[in-house]
Amino acid sequence: MTWGETIKYFRKHNGWSRRELCEAAGVSHTALVSWENDEHLPDIQKFSVLMAAMGVQGTIGAASNYAPFRFNKTIRTINQKPLEK
Repeated sequence: MTWGETIKYFRKHNGWSRRELCEAAGVSHTALVSWENDEHLPDIQKFSVLMAAMGVQGTIGAASNYAPFRFNKTIRTINQKPLEK
C-alpha cells in the first residue's frame, strides 16, 4: 500500500471528506490531494498528524524513501470501528 493509498483508506474508513480531514489535521486541500494521488510525499510529521487526526497509531518503516506505513500488530480499531482484514 502506498502512502497515498494509506491516507485515502483511513480517511474513507472514517467516513471523512478530504475537506474534513484537512480541517482536522490543519493541512491544505491541495497538499492532501497530491499526497492521496501519490504525486508528492508528506513529510513524516505531517503524515503522523494526519494519522493521529484519524485516530490511527502505528510505526513507520525505517527503509529509505518513506516505506509505507506499517501498522503495529496491537492496533485493532480506528475510532472504535473494527479494521477490515
